Amino acid sequence: MAKLKINGKDTIEGKLTVNRTLVDSAEGSKIIVEGALKTKEYIEEILSIDSPRFSIDGINVIQESFGSEEPEILYSFTAESLTVGD
Repeated sequence: MAKLKINGKDTIEGKLTVNRTLVDSAEGSKIIVEGALKTKEYIEEILSIDSPRFSIDGINVIQESFGSEEPEILYSFTAESLTVGD
């Protein structure tokens, strides 16, 4: 599990996956950022996530998934930006 900083202040352990996809439409090309966070922590509001490899800002959580056999919560989200570090 990675150490992740949520909203610039709280540090949690979790697994984070993010996709950046180029989508073509009649209005032109647009980059869509979508991802998922899996952690044991319940987080009331997620606006940004910083990991050792990248940062995600402008997060909008669209789904929280709870399982009866797993202690982790899966947060699915869209985001405004993804910044990959060196």
